[in-house]
Amino acid sequence: MGAAMHKTRALVLLTRLFIPLLKKNHKSYILNVGSLSAFYSIPYKSLYAASKAFVVNISKALKSELKQTGILISVVCPNGVRTNPGTNYRIDAHGMKGRLTSVSSREVARLSVDKTLKGKFLIIPGKINYLLYLTSKIIPYWIQEKILLKEFQKEVKVSRNE
Repeated sequence: MGAAMHKTRALVLLTRLFIPLLKKNHKSYILNVGSLSAFYSIPYKSLYAASKAFVVNISKALKSELKQTGILISVVCPNGVRTNPGTNYRIDAHGMKGRLTSVSSREVARLSVDKTLKGKFLIIPGKINYLLYLTSKIIPYWIQEKILLKEFQKEVKVSRNE
């Protein structure tokens, strides 16, 4: 089982474990970490994108199920987050697009906590990233597929040259 699958399993098990405890409070919060990838089918990152789509969809379902309990659900869906040299290298492989859409882990954390405490469900750091989210809703899949294939081949090329 891959890392993405272990993480989604952990999300389910921890949520199931803590919901009874959280229901005892007047107000509680659950913040799940998704990705902008959740809204796209990404070549070379298919399992990652699918696992992040799972995070978004389970968060939507929980939001509905727990509406009357005082538990507020949020999901943050950043684009590239600069967290370590390997991730930074993959982000940089996208050139100007990577630099324009990446966000710092500090910014993701600050925005996520702030928006979660305000009861916002979907949190997408960065104006350009929010625009990319919106385009996932209007651009036909066949066009997205061509763009994403070309873009993520850059990461494959960079990782083969490591």
